[in-house]
Amino acid sequence: MALIQATVSVIECDDNNYLKYIMAGELKIVFLHRAHLILVNVSKEPEISIEQLELELNYCFNQIISVTTLSSIMKIFAKRHNFDLRNKLTGTEKLLTNIVNLARNDYGMLVNCVNSHPLQYETRELISRMIAQHISPLGNVLFGLLLFENKLVSLIRPKTKNIHPIDVHLLVNVITGLDTPKSAEFTWYPICLPNFNSNGIMYAYISHLDETCKTCLILLTGLFDDKQSYEIN
Repeated sequence: MALIQATVSVIECDDNNYLKYIMAGELKIVFLHRAHLILVNVSKEPEISIEQLELELNYCFNQIISVTTLSSIMKIFAKRHNFDLRNKLTGTEKLLTNIVNLARNDYGMLVNCVNSHPLQYETRELISRMIAQHISPLGNVLFGLLLFENKLVSLIRPKTKNIHPIDVHLLVNVITGLDTPKSAEFTWYPICLPNFNSNGIMYAYISHLDETCKTCLILLTGLFDDKQSYEIN
């Protein structure tokens, strides 16, 4: 890590220089700079491109933000440049490992989209209306997602708001990457959706609807810095 930091410091001592990657024979070393952090991906796999390695780093960064929020990182490193971020990420190692594995196997992450479970239009609309009817009276639910085998079946959202595919992938990663009690009726999980509000924490109600835990309902609610009110439609 000291060698990596020294290399970056030497090359980027001039503000006009930016270290993106290093090629050393079959070895690819890819760098991503985000909000005081330097993320590094090292690979010898010939079939993996620089762009894919950078994509994996971007997902790792978004996963970190989902745990800490961007404002928290900015405040911490503004005060202490040598802060050990591992103290904030304790217990999330599986999430970071799993998000890289998902990026290798989910083509939707490569093309910035969400995989949908194939259904007839009428069936999908019926499911969406049923969910909307039940969560609309609650008032404080912003997004509702129904997943089957980690593929999107239905998304309920306000007319003026949307959820980014990266944020959906982060939610899927929580379901698959953490040792949550899937046999339990529901789980509450605090999460920041970086592409919706990188400085706010939302609360995800996660409920598995069948014994095999293939069907999962996620309801997202929380307080936001902009203090706006939202409606479910």
